[in-house]
Amino acid sequence: MENDRIDWIEGSPRSRKFNDIYYSRDGGPEESLSVFLKGNFLPERWAGRSSFTICETGFGTGLNFFASASLFLKTASSQHRLYYFSAEKHPLTKEDFTRTASLWPEFSEISSELLEMYPPALEGFHPIRLSHSRVYLILMYGDAGASLKKMTSGVDAWFLDGFSPAKNPEMWSDEIFHEAARLSLTGATLATYTSAGFVRRGLESAGFRVERAAGFGGKNEMLRGTLERQIQEGVKPEMPIHSSPPEKAVIIGAGFAGTSAAFSLASRGIEVTLIDKSAVASGASGNPAGIYFPQLTMHETVMSRFSLASYAYLIRHLRFLKRSGLSIPGDECGVLQLFADEDWEKRLRSGISILPESVAALTENIQAAALSGCAIAGAGIFFPEGGWLAPPALCLANTALYPDLIRFIQKPAVRIDRNDYGSVSVLDEEGGLIAQGDAVVLAAGHDTVHFTQGASLSIRRVRGQIVYLEHSEIECSPRVVVCYDGYLTPSFNGRSVLGSTYHPGDDNTELNPEHTLDMIEKMRRRLPGVLPGADPAAMKPEGRVGFRSAGVDHLPLIGPLELTPGVYVSGGHGSRGLLSAHLGAEIIASQITGSPLPVENDLVQAVSPSRFLRRQEKKDRARRALR
Repeated sequence: MENDRIDWIEGSPRSRKFNDIYYSRDGGPEESLSVFLKGNFLPERWAGRSSFTICETGFGTGLNFFASASLFLKTASSQHRLYYFSAEKHPLTKEDFTRTASLWPEFSEISSELLEMYPPALEGFHPIRLSHSRVYLILMYGDAGASLKKMTSGVDAWFLDGFSPAKNPEMWSDEIFHEAARLSLTGATLATYTSAGFVRRGLESAGFRVERAAGFGGKNEMLRGTLERQIQEGVKPEMPIHSSPPEKAVIIGAGFAGTSAAFSLASRGIEVTLIDKSAVASGASGNPAGIYFPQLTMHETVMSRFSLASYAYLIRHLRFLKRSGLSIPGDECGVLQLFADEDWEKRLRSGISILPESVAALTENIQAAALSGCAIAGAGIFFPEGGWLAPPALCLANTALYPDLIRFIQKPAVRIDRNDYGSVSVLDEEGGLIAQGDAVVLAAGHDTVHFTQGASLSIRRVRGQIVYLEHSEIECSPRVVVCYDGYLTPSFNGRSVLGSTYHPGDDNTELNPEHTLDMIEKMRRRLPGVLPGADPAAMKPEGRVGFRSAGVDHLPLIGPLELTPGVYVSGGHGSRGLLSAHLGAEIIASQITGSPLPVENDLVQAVSPSRFLRRQEKKDRARRALR
């Protein structure tokens, strides 16, 4: 994406791309309050509401967001939440954003928090949790019309705030007005600083009742409007229907998927019972080091988009935990992914070049060796914000921030029953009740298919093996995580982790010497400086075996089970569970609570467990059509 750049004229920011001011010279915060907040009758309209959703058509300097969030935090109950969607095709650089935010010290508390979470110029939705989970900012990077088409969440108030219609007419199109009407809930309001006739007529044509009002500063008039009836029902696909807001949820499985779901639900005020037959992070999430970097493909696919979105979200989640006082052992040292072969290198080079260097950068052989500090065979991709962390510590941190809302029960769960009055029960092997809630999340890895509700899910069990290389045994420990058709971490606690195998259908729980030898040989080919003189056959390192669950189409399964109301699944994450489980938890928490979805709807559909059922129905229709 192309950043906008700022020209500073007499201390005020002006868009270089559109040659227009970002806010009124008569006062930015005052304009936000007068036009957008008062124009939408805020804060009165969110009074008493458990949540309120605003959508803005141009994020710009973030001024409207800062003003809205600040007012919400001052006037709304501490139990209530603000969801703020904002489209932006040309985001400011972090340097320019930092400078503009410094102009308004009255918003410094929330602006400093956002600066820590500020996303790179990467197209897509970027959900950002702020102010102890009371405010959710979803930055929609990309064309505003296209972004609104990917939204499914009902909107209570609209801030139409693009650059001047004369300078940027795309932001004032009939397409955007009709999308706004489609997404608006009954009684939704809008406000905009412009009073242009074609804007008023376009909004009225879309279904809004529009009136002129006194403008701010040097402008005589502005527009404000109301949608008196919802244009389209069901703007939230696959949302549960609750007779009352959900209060309790049960999660089966206490690895990445389960603990992240517990965190996301508790952050929305839901009481959570977390159940596992073993301790927290005792399965595949119990490895001493988890690697995080995105999976890229030659062309843009839902897989690469979901992986990039998950990667960016995990980085923000870790920063949120750190800001909350929870430290996760690990190292943001960067990840160097070596090209598997010449064909793969050729296919990926063009795709990498369009990503921001803060996300991924091409790295030639000499650069790769300099980054790692070791002899490297081949070029690759460097992910500067990637790294490794301790999975058990992250799982525990996910459950630690809301101790009053999350309780853990160590007990085998074997059955899920839905009661006639709508709640869902989880039972033990004797039929005794372990816990009950308004919803159950199956996050039990490969054990998910042992439940009746999960028996038909397209998940397979995959064995993985890692080994530990003692620091005293290796000649060169890399300074960054190096990935190839395996991976090696920098040395920590006196050893590096070498991984990992991927063997579907292998149930062996003991270390396999042949697999160990294969891993060491692969590493020696790609990182010849690590063990230059050792005899791999003589090495007998310690290690660990774990079992992952993987979706058969290499995408996770996240969302409600279509045929079993009240039951959700977060599974099939494979070797990327550290990434996908955390963004997946936000999707599931949104679906259970009916709060706005944090990612594009096509990505939600791509990871939905119902996708296999839809594909089969499509095949059946095609077969019937041929008869």
